[in-house]
Amino acid sequence: MDRRVHAKREKIERKIMLLGFRRTYEHTYLLKDVQRGEYTLPTVEVQIVDFFNWIRKRKVFVIQNHFLVYPSVTDLVYESASNGTSEGQQLSAFMLAKDATTPSSIREYAPGDRMSWIHWKSFARTSKLMTKEFDEQRSEQHTLLLDCGISETFEDAVEFAASIVVSARENHAKLTLITASDQPKVFPSIQSAGQTRQALVHLAKIQPEDTQKVRLPIEKEISGDALLLITGNLRMEFVRSVLTCTHDASTIVCFVLITDETNKKSLEANVNQVKSLGITVKMIYPSDRLSMSRKTVNL
Repeated sequence: MDRRVHAKREKIERKIMLLGFRRTYEHTYLLKDVQRGEYTLPTVEVQIVDFFNWIRKRKVFVIQNHFLVYPSVTDLVYESASNGTSEGQQLSAFMLAKDATTPSSIREYAPGDRMSWIHWKSFARTSKLMTKEFDEQRSEQHTLLLDCGISETFEDAVEFAASIVVSARENHAKLTLITASDQPKVFPSIQSAGQTRQALVHLAKIQPEDTQKVRLPIEKEISGDALLLITGNLRMEFVRSVLTCTHDASTIVCFVLITDETNKKSLEANVNQVKSLGITVKMIYPSDRLSMSRKTVNL
């Protein structure tokens, strides 16, 4: 029997085994349907009883082990329709982060130039070493804001946020994660594997809060090309607080996680009001998110 504690709740797992005449026994078991979160395994209790129930031995082992269950992640493709290149072509925000520079011209080779900068086509044609010159191309910076207010779809909102964080890392994008709660947290410019892991650990541990306690970081101005707001409880007071932290409402995309059509209809008045402020609103069912594998989330 093991005893696990998670989110101030306790759960006990029991397993009965027949040992026979063996002196040693090794048992491995699988924990199924374990929810996202941080778990503590404080004790393991072993109780041995003979076939006739004459002898009963009991031993409790204090181990204090911990393990973390990350949010479920859906594979997403993420594109921005707001910006384009100088040629008028639209590029994915994540692809812009990959190709931060593009060659614009060539010049004569100079000592110290990188070998990767040599223009080999020109060398093959003229037998003269030439070096590529680059023009810096602006890469997009996105901010992901997760509303941690209590809602029926809070777990889906966390999983959706985690999916975007992982997708950004895989596509070498620049992404800042902000969680709005009673203790708001900011993860600026998530790019490395370590920074991604820190954000996912936070998303694994985070719990929903009373909407009256949810707040944004004090004096934190949200900057970047787009603000992605994820919420399961769309309310005007929270939207207005977000607007005080950004200069342009048109850069905000609000993803609202809903349960069913009844939930959608109850939010219509708030959705229309938010849209009137210039904010883009996208309603997402949990089933939509689960079927979003390899699909594009367009801004």
